[in-house]
Amino acid sequence: MCISINDEVIHGIPSKKVILKEGDIVSTDLCAYKNGFHGDATRTHIVGSVNSTAKKLVSVAEEAFFEGIKFAKVRI
Repeated sequence: MCISINDEVIHGIPSKKVILKEGDIVSTDLCAYKNGFHGDATRTHIVGSVNSTAKKLVSVAEEAFFEGIKFAKVRI
């Protein structure tokens, strides 16, 4: 599990010293390996209320992800 806050590069390391505050944008990245299969899921969460610029950033990033995934192909 990796947690990145605001403009940190993904794969941040969680810390008890970091306290989330109103308006933070938090990305969580969870990876798992079981029976020869790898799984990876990343989600972005908004803490409380954020300004319109931050909301748009999260929204556009999500849209870009789903647009890009349309072009993904199985590679064998």
